[in-house]
Amino acid sequence: MAMTTGAVAGASVGSASRKKYNNSEYDDYNQDDATQYDNPYGNNNSRNNDKWGEKEEYDIKTNNSDPYGQYPDEYDQYGYEYPASNEPRWKVFMEKYLCRCCPKSKKHRIICGVVVGIVLLAIIIPLAIFFPQMPDIRVVSISLTNVDKGAYTFTTPDNNGNLNQMTLGFSLEMQLATYNPNMYGLNVDSINVYAQMMVNTSYVLNANKVSPLTSFASLAQIVNEKGPIPLATKKPADYKASLTPQIGTANTTGIFFPSKQWVNYTMTFYLSYTPDPYVGLLNDPAIMEVADSCGITSRYTPRGRPMRIHYEGKSVIAALKPLGYAPGISNDVMISCPIKQCQIDQVIDAVKNGGDAMDSLKSVLSAPQNC
Repeated sequence: MAMTTGAVAGASVGSASRKKYNNSEYDDYNQDDATQYDNPYGNNNSRNNDKWGEKEEYDIKTNNSDPYGQYPDEYDQYGYEYPASNEPRWKVFMEKYLCRCCPKSKKHRIICGVVVGIVLLAIIIPLAIFFPQMPDIRVVSISLTNVDKGAYTFTTPDNNGNLNQMTLGFSLEMQLATYNPNMYGLNVDSINVYAQMMVNTSYVLNANKVSPLTSFASLAQIVNEKGPIPLATKKPADYKASLTPQIGTANTTGIFFPSKQWVNYTMTFYLSYTPDPYVGLLNDPAIMEVADSCGITSRYTPRGRPMRIHYEGKSVIAALKPLGYAPGISNDVMISCPIKQCQIDQVIDAVKNGGDAMDSLKSVLSAPQNC
């Protein structure tokens, strides 16, 4: 009778239920399971078997119970869930993912955290103080005094006189100011600026406000006589001339920005513009913008308005190169017509009296103003 009772007890222990992976039911871990998976620790399926217990303990410690990676870590190689651990979840996590580098003692963890914090502060504070900051670069003003001195130049390829290929050039002085917020001075290798004409389409493309240059018959005749539009025959069907063309550049080199100070300096801006070769002088948006700004084509009163020039610039500073920093400037400036009305009248009168258009432009605008 005693043997029967012991056998029943052993069977009860051996058939203890454990959760099977991906199965909502609890399967009995019976003798068939042990036989099916060729248990190397004996055919006794009891969970109290010493050899089986040693194997399971080894598997849990080494996480080697599932060599083929078939089941998650909390399941053994047969897909049965391990018994729940008595360790807190955070402790199990740290031991598993932090390679047991975090001290187990609370006191030691506090000491470790304080030391790590001090080390981080010792690194962060110097970086915050000496990490390069971007200088503040501003354009203070643009001077048009050179225009009054006859700074304009007019050229054509091989002096062919074709107004559709004419390049207009003149120089302006840009006054800039820069503030260096760093604890140390910065040597600037170069500052390069380019400018764009921002065509005001609400005026230039509005026939009620601005007359097209092609509507001036005498002007159109002079331009056409001097030569054709270079690429008119090759213009794509859907081509539209740029409304933001680049009109000039400026650059300077070898400037030193002292720490925590403003520095004022001057850059010479060189304007150089040639009409779009697909549309020519009379249909070029930038030329039309200048004509309206100077009141030549304006149909509103008072005639003329300021033009908007957008500029972009970048500086090259050796100390910031390794970090990929290139402090820049970007802004707009409004300028009035750089040609006086009396000069425009002189050019028109010279052409009406039989003078060459290019020569008339040069004689009036490339010489000091006399009106």
